[in-house]
Amino acid sequence: MSRRGWVGILIAVGVGVAILVGILAISGGESQADAQQNFCSSLDSLESSVQSLVSMSPTNASKSDYQSAVDEVQSDWDSVKSDASDAANVTMSELDSAWDTYSSAVQSVPDDASVSDALSSISSSTQTLASSVKSTLSGPDCS
Repeated sequence: MSRRGWVGILIAVGVGVAILVGILAISGGESQADAQQNFCSSLDSLESSVQSLVSMSPTNASKSDYQSAVDEVQSDWDSVKSDASDAANVTMSELDSAWDTYSSAVQSVPDDASVSDALSSISSSTQTLASSVKSTLSGPDCS
């Protein structure tokens, strides 16, 4: 075979490999149904962690318990945001607003505040966040 023939074969093989890689990349991606399910699952986790924080006893919980609960809510929120960006047509405006209010309330709690005072300071915004999560879970995105 001539040199020109080998070059043609190599080009054809290269194009074939490029097409195969492209097809595999597209088919290996997350489907919208999976992305939606992941979003709803992360919302479930957020709902659970927010409820744990809401139901925390101000008289029995330690500062460590409080901080762990707040950290868990933050971690679950990060998952919700990430999963929402992968899912199409997810409306986050109500949740974003509730999160901003909650986050601001948590950040404004003084470091030396008692658990009772901290929980009292964030109670309203935590309830609003819980309500927004529940509303989103029962909405068209997750129902």
